[in-house]
Amino acid sequence: MYRVPDHSTFSQNRKRRFQEAGIFREIFNEIVLKCIELGIVSGETGVADGSFLPSNVSWESRYEAVETVQRSTVKYMEELEAELSSMPGYKEPENVKKEKESLKSRTDPECGYIHQARKKGLGYLMEMTVDTRHGIITGMDCYPANQRESDIILDHLKGQSCKYQEIGLDGEYDIGAVHRGQELLGVQGYTAIREYQNNAMKKGFCYEDETDRFVCRQGEYLAFQKLIYKKSTQNYYRLYSRSKNNVKTARIFQPVPQISVQSESMRVLIIPLFIEIAKK
Repeated sequence: MYRVPDHSTFSQNRKRRFQEAGIFREIFNEIVLKCIELGIVSGETGVADGSFLPSNVSWESRYEAVETVQRSTVKYMEELEAELSSMPGYKEPENVKKEKESLKSRTDPECGYIHQARKKGLGYLMEMTVDTRHGIITGMDCYPANQRESDIILDHLKGQSCKYQEIGLDGEYDIGAVHRGQELLGVQGYTAIREYQNNAMKKGFCYEDETDRFVCRQGEYLAFQKLIYKKSTQNYYRLYSRSKNNVKTARIFQPVPQISVQSESMRVLIIPLFIEIAKK
C-alpha cells in the first residue's frame, strides 16, 4: 500500500517546480482565448476589483520585518512613466533610502499584512476581472495584501489576453493614474466619484481637454505650464497658472498620475469622462 503524500508535498512541489515558469498563466489565458473564440466572452464590458484572501497561517507565525527600501514615486505602468518623463519640468527622483517595517509570516513569507475596516490580517490581494456577458473570469493576479489596488490595476488590465472596451471600477480606483492609464490602454473607464475637499470644479472651474486648461466662470483660464517636483514628498505636480502678463496670477497644483494626493493640495480630475459625470 502506498502512503498518501502530505499536503505540504504538493504545495512545495507546485511552488518549486513551477516557480517563475508562468505555465498556469499560459493555461488560463488559453482558456480565456477559447472562450472569446466561442463567443462566451465578449470583451465589451468588464468589471474589476480586489479581494482580500487570508493566508492559511497561524497568527503566532508573524514577526516584525525591517527592510531598507528606496523611497520613490509610485510606479504604475511603463507607458505612464514614459509620458511623465517627456513633460516640461520633469526631474529624476532622488535616490533616497529608508527603513520600512512590516508584518511577515514565517510560514508564508510572501503574504502581506493589511489592517482596514473590512480587511485585516495576513494574506493576499486577489485582483480579478470578470466579463459581464456571462460572468466569466478573464483575469486574476495575486499580490501581498499590503499592496494598494489602485497601484496594480493597470498592469493587471494590461496583462490580460482579453482586451476590454469598457471597464467598471469602484471609488478606490478614482485617481489620475488609473484614469490616464486606461486612456493609454484604449479602455473607457467608469468609476464611482470620490468627493475631494479642494476640487477645482467646486470653485467654479471647468476643464478643457483639447487645450489642457481650466476656465473660470468669467472666462479667464489657467493653462498647464510645467511639472513641479517636491523633494520633501518626492511627488510630481502639474502647475496650471495664468499668463505672466496678467497681474492677478492664480495657480492650481494638480497631482499627476505618479503621486498620491495630499490634503493641502488642490485635487483636479483631468479625464473628460469624470468631469462630465461631475457636472451631472
